[in-house]
Amino acid sequence: MWRLTVREWVDLRFAHPSVDPQDPTDEFAVALLTAVGADPDVWETGSESEALDTYRDALGFAVPSTDWARRTIVEDPVLGLVVSVCAEYQISIDTFSAWSQPAQELALAWAEIQRDRCPAGHSPDLRADADNGKIERSYCDTCAHVVELERTLRERHPAEMLEGFYTVVSNVRD
Repeated sequence: MWRLTVREWVDLRFAHPSVDPQDPTDEFAVALLTAVGADPDVWETGSESEALDTYRDALGFAVPSTDWARRTIVEDPVLGLVVSVCAEYQISIDTFSAWSQPAQELALAWAEIQRDRCPAGHSPDLRADADNGKIERSYCDTCAHVVELERTLRERHPAEMLEGFYTVVSNVRD
């Protein structure tokens, strides 16, 4: 048996979209066993137990694994930045690799800067030296509504609102 590529797995699932992989139906099971190089005739030649074991083995083996990619990204911070840049710009790594060296370096530097900021955009420089920070205030109806919503949520869920965490409010106004 061999592991399927992501493309092969997607094609197999698109060919059988309504099939639950945990429930071996003849059509999907035969297609899966064929795709991974197992004996698709096991349903006729073997016992039901043998067929189910073969099917489960094939299913466990067929699903593409991202473990190696996760380890690689964690162990290589530059590759992690490349992947985050590609995700942000919605481009492939191949497209990013075709960029000029200065364009790649600028994009990676920008990703590093953004990685150090919280989702609200606060720079770590503000934490390091309060004299560097400057606060300008303007009134905004939406911000006022968010503050009121946060206050209400804190009253309802005080244990979940911890200092130092940023707050994301969804569906503030529809």
